[in-house]
Amino acid sequence: MLFKHCELKKSKLHGVGLFAKQEIAKGSLVVFWPVTDRHEIVREEQLPTLVSKDAKMVDSISRLFGNYFVVSSTGIYDYEKINHSPNPNLLYFFGFLVALQDIGEGEELTIDYTLAASPTVPENVGNENLLIASSGREAAVRSIREFSDLLLEVNEWIG
Repeated sequence: MLFKHCELKKSKLHGVGLFAKQEIAKGSLVVFWPVTDRHEIVREEQLPTLVSKDAKMVDSISRLFGNYFVVSSTGIYDYEKINHSPNPNLLYFFGFLVALQDIGEGEELTIDYTLAASPTVPENVGNENLLIASSGREAAVRSIREFSDLLLEVNEWIG
């Protein structure tokens, strides 16, 4: 569910990405990754089976909390096209994407996949398949720290 006006466009990072259609203030809630009837929640150890060559097509996988993931296999929403960046402008915080900085109109929205992905499933970043993800514990600790720091930096949390 998008809370800010965004659009899909060709990305310089990878394929298609999500771009801001308005200025977004630091600390703003940009996206909430809801669990709908198009998703299922699975434990991390189930992921390799789900994405094997013989399994059904999986469109997106995103960490929900700890070792639980949201899996979509029936088409993807626009917000599931957010690309990876080692210097993201959004923080992935347990399914909420919050602006880490002021984001200008037309700027591509990015997250750090190490907080949202699983180390058991390669993520396609650029032209390489990379095992880049944190463990459930590491992802939780990092995202909590980054979210706490963000809240301390913004005078009035927009939420």
